[in-house]
Amino acid sequence: MFDFEILRNQRERGGRMKAPQYITDDQGNRMAVVLDLETYREMLEALEDADDAHFYREGKAEIAGAEMLSVDQARAELEAFLASNEQAA
Repeated sequence: MFDFEILRNQRERGGRMKAPQYITDDQGNRMAVVLDLETYREMLEALEDADDAHFYREGKAEIAGAEMLSVDQARAELEAFLASNEQAA
């Protein structure tokens, strides 16, 4: 889902999106959009920001549901893993 708040924030930071121009067919139906390069770049940046925000929220939710290990537990698991790899080698 696209986060329109990020696009609004992008514009508030000084982005000045110019009105798009449309390419139309013979009946006047819009077929394509022509954007100036600055607006296009701002839109790409806003989409990248939205993508980053999505992955942040997704990762945060994953961490919230994950089992946490103490330092001692993590160390013990790492040592066991390393020992098993040394034996296999």
